Amino acid sequence: MFLFVFARQRGPIALHAALDVLLVGVAVARLSRGSDHRLLSRAVAGSKPPDVEIGHPLGVLRFVEDVKKSEASTPRWDVILKVNKEIWLPNLLGALTTCIGFLTLLWVDVPLIRSYGVEVASAVMISWLATSFGILPLLMLFPHPVPRRWVTRKVKWPLWIVQRAKPIAAFIVTLCVVLIMTAHHLYWTARLFNDIPKGEPARVSTEKIAQSVGGVIPLDIAVKSNVKSAWSDPAKLKKLKALLAKLRDTNGVGAALSVPNFFYELAEISKPILPISRAAVSEIYFLYSMSDHDPLDRYLSSNKRIVRIALRIRDLPSNAAKALVQKLKRQVQNYFPHDRVGTGGTGATVHVIQDYISSELIGGFWQALLIIAITLVIIFRSIRTMLIAMLPNLMPPIFLLGYLSLTHTPIKPGVAVIFSIALGLAFNNTVYLLNRLRAFKESKGIVRSSQVTQAFCLESKPCLISTAIFLIGFSVFLFSYFSLNRTFGLCMIVSLTGGAIGDLIFLPAVLACRKKIIL
Repeated sequence: MFLFVFARQRGPIALHAALDVLLVGVAVARLSRGSDHRLLSRAVAGSKPPDVEIGHPLGVLRFVEDVKKSEASTPRWDVILKVNKEIWLPNLLGALTTCIGFLTLLWVDVPLIRSYGVEVASAVMISWLATSFGILPLLMLFPHPVPRRWVTRKVKWPLWIVQRAKPIAAFIVTLCVVLIMTAHHLYWTARLFNDIPKGEPARVSTEKIAQSVGGVIPLDIAVKSNVKSAWSDPAKLKKLKALLAKLRDTNGVGAALSVPNFFYELAEISKPILPISRAAVSEIYFLYSMSDHDPLDRYLSSNKRIVRIALRIRDLPSNAAKALVQKLKRQVQNYFPHDRVGTGGTGATVHVIQDYISSELIGGFWQALLIIAITLVIIFRSIRTMLIAMLPNLMPPIFLLGYLSLTHTPIKPGVAVIFSIALGLAFNNTVYLLNRLRAFKESKGIVRSSQVTQAFCLESKPCLISTAIFLIGFSVFLFSYFSLNRTFGLCMIVSLTGGAIGDLIFLPAVLACRKKIIL
């Protein structure tokens, strides 16, 4: 990206190489701290800072060129110090908002996700320190890069937006309302094993198990009676046998096993029928107990009051799987209305936990928004400035919700985590735009519409370059072998695109609708 933005190559190459060494050194140092359970999250975190933080040195270099043009006789070191003084706050806010987006993962009750959030957030701040302070001596050692002509050329599309501010703002608001209305149709239909690529050993194994055993997800249903030795009653076992046959015929169930199946194992020495007396049942139980490992221990309690029904269900969508579990529980309860029925196993919990984590991650957006709002109020000392900053940054989640609904994308934790992360990244452009507007404000804190146009003409192209850096960084996920990674990359691109539309189109249109803005 340095080579694409700057013309003279020796300086950009040297600066880029030096910054890469700094960032890689930070990542290696973090990964070498230990080999605990957080190693995976550290490895992922090590890949984030280059994409997140490469925009900071680009901003510094652009400001250096601007100052050099306006103050040609200023000594080199004074230029660098002046640039750093002007840009350190927006750079810091960009890093902070990104960190806040990742740190909201601390509210999720999953250790790996919390560790991931902490590792990436700390990596972003360390990378910000490395790029912010490391670039100062590098600018003294290497020739200053010169931006290419297309970078310094004035842009005219902000003028076009300002001239048509009201219809553009109305169109975007209408679009957002439509996308919000579609968000009521989110698809909680995630499966457990469809993300594994076809042909992979894990995918082949699960499909083989599903075909031969009848299902790959175990589900247990326990029936507890208040009567002692209730499951020594032949009549109760007969009802259980009929129930098992009905459960096997239920759509989505591949197998159903319980105590009656062990009586059929005696088919070679007697007819495969259930005993007709308690004494016969107890005798069979006794014979099984004489083995080294009594197989009935997994299906029957020692006091014969609790029986376990072991089922195998197929890999269904999340909402269908949860409905199936409730349906099976009702069927068992109907057969044994006076007994207590409970569910357990992976089939009873995994989809509930997955949907709960996803909803918590989506809710993390509001936590991130609140924390960022408080941060902006503290730093800018203005509630109006905070409210202006909030407007464009509602676009990323709205665009993402609309995309997920229109494309019928199943909600998974790997997708839901994007809401808070994308918000933190989207604020990067906003803080630069706000910083420019605050520089233009008059003594009474008023910014005129002409100054809004000037601010966006100056900052729109750097913000567009910054967005392009993010889009390029996350586009690598589109070439992943795993479908979940591709979905993650595509959703991040949609969210960041929504953020760019909010910052570079919607925000100037809204501000241009007023002749004066008080910050």
